Amino acid sequence: MLDESTDSVGYFRLVREATNRNREYAANSAHLSHVHIHLFASPMSNATAPQLELFRRVVTGIDEAGQSTVIYDDSKGHILDAPNGVRFQTLWLTDTVPADCSTNTQTDPTLHKGFDVANVEGASVVYVTLPAGVSVPKHKTPSIDFGVVIKGEVELIMESGSPILLKTGRDVVVQRETQHAWYNPHPTDPAIVFFSVVASKQ
Repeated sequence: MLDESTDSVGYFRLVREATNRNREYAANSAHLSHVHIHLFASPMSNATAPQLELFRRVVTGIDEAGQSTVIYDDSKGHILDAPNGVRFQTLWLTDTVPADCSTNTQTDPTLHKGFDVANVEGASVVYVTLPAGVSVPKHKTPSIDFGVVIKGEVELIMESGSPILLKTGRDVVVQRETQHAWYNPHPTDPAIVFFSVVASKQ
């Protein structure tokens, strides 16, 4: 679980620095809590890192004839492998809510933007893979997050009580801009959670 005795830094700030996030988003770091640096202190070796799957995305748009079409069908997006083994695969994101779905926005936004936990004024869809026994430390983001467990099980850890175990195929979490942490309690198997992340009112 989380070691409360360790020194702490801004968890998602650390992630953004690792991916050269711009200074403008760093200004929003006041929304993020302080968490435990030991989880990100040293990368896994290639010998011990689990083989994590990438997820397919099918993105629709409008072609030159004005007809609906598929513009991306691949297993890409922005992929961040954190040193503690957690993988974030951002498949798509927007700059606004409601989203601009015009042909002007059909270029893959993940090609020119870094990792966004919460897109401040927009939305994103993200797969998060947690290896066995690994935590995502306590944090909050300026967003409402809809999470679906698609593989394994995870514990949702809130400030006020005991961990809540969420399982595949039956559980959905609605995270409303509150302090929380995640933990995969399984001894051997990874857990995968799919998140739709939408900016909250500031």
